[in-house]
Amino acid sequence: MGPVQAVNTCLRKYATFSGRASRSEFWWFTAAMLLSIMAAFALDLTLFEISRNEEAPIFYPITEIVSLGYLLPSAAAQVRRLHDIGAPSQPALLLILTVYALGYAVTYLDLTGRVPDYDSATSYLVCATYFVVVCVGFIILSLLPSQSATNPYGPNPNEVPT
Repeated sequence: MGPVQAVNTCLRKYATFSGRASRSEFWWFTAAMLLSIMAAFALDLTLFEISRNEEAPIFYPITEIVSLGYLLPSAAAQVRRLHDIGAPSQPALLLILTVYALGYAVTYLDLTGRVPDYDSATSYLVCATYFVVVCVGFIILSLLPSQSATNPYGPNPNEVPT
């Protein structure tokens, strides 16, 4: 599956949490999503004239809108990718909790990048470690090959024309 077809498939199935997604579908969609979020961030920096000398804003409106737009399609693609390797979809909840844990950790950081006190530093380190471990785990799972035969979640997407 090529990049355009993968993005179209994932956006067409934006709320479909059943079925399977091949590695190429998932990774092409993920690449397109990350590139568009980076482009939105660059646009935020350009439009709102944020320089290195200024304090970084907490809210980047274009980036936030684009990121929120990808929330449901990326969750659905991740669940379908887990189905493709024969894994249940419940671990996707772990990924969502990880994002919230990271958000929790970051809110306790001072805007200058200093950690205000020991409790916040500990919370940050625990959450950041958790985030890294879970993300690496999901990357490894997402790199696994498809189950070759039909599994409980459907036929192999590499053998079925879309």
